[in-house]
Amino acid sequence: MNSRNNGIKTYKLSDSFDINEISEKSNFSFLFDESSESLKTLFDTFDWRLYKNDLILIRENKSYYLYNLNSNREFAKLTLKSQKLPAFSWNFPESGLKKKLTEHLGVRALIPIIDLTENLKIFSILNDDQKTVARLYFRSVRHRKKINPNISSLTLSSLRGYEDEFSQINKILLSEGLTRINNIYLETIKSSGINPGGYSSKLNIKLGTEITSLEAVKIILKQLVETIKLNEEGIK
Repeated sequence: MNSRNNGIKTYKLSDSFDINEISEKSNFSFLFDESSESLKTLFDTFDWRLYKNDLILIRENKSYYLYNLNSNREFAKLTLKSQKLPAFSWNFPESGLKKKLTEHLGVRALIPIIDLTENLKIFSILNDDQKTVARLYFRSVRHRKKINPNISSLTLSSLRGYEDEFSQINKILLSEGLTRINNIYLETIKSSGINPGGYSSKLNIKLGTEITSLEAVKIILKQLVETIKLNEEGIK
């Protein structure tokens, strides 16, 4: 995961963060644009094919978004007519999203990883001339089915032609002691006790030299059954 993007920076927020303090420490003002609440479901294969390629697939209503985990940039978007989940890449209509999924999923099925509720607030950052030079996205995300603390983040997004202003604002945010994160959805997955990429579809069996052939067969068969159970949801 080494891709870089200077136009987007995401930070994990603490409860003490105050946007008014940022405004007071700079020559910029912040204009509230809009807020929204949405339900999202994150998808991957049982063996995390997308995650291992720095990708994450998100469904919101009938729309699917494929994001790069590092840059938070959207690779592809597709809106379907039906709410029904296409299980395999070939079930999607011809599109850039289908092409990208086909490249990484192979014959693997998509399965829901986590259901999230997201609250989003968007602010425009204005300079002295009252021109918008960047945008701030405040996100608060929580697991819909577990009582977990909300994970909150701030994403600073640059606008073309205002790279210097973006750099200035980024330095101010860093001076506030904010911690950089790659992706708030990935942070929420981890905080919910899920280990992204932690499961391998390959057998990992260690047999001691002292065991009998019969004992070895029993161990191998037990591991095979466990692997089949883990694979079952991804191949239905």
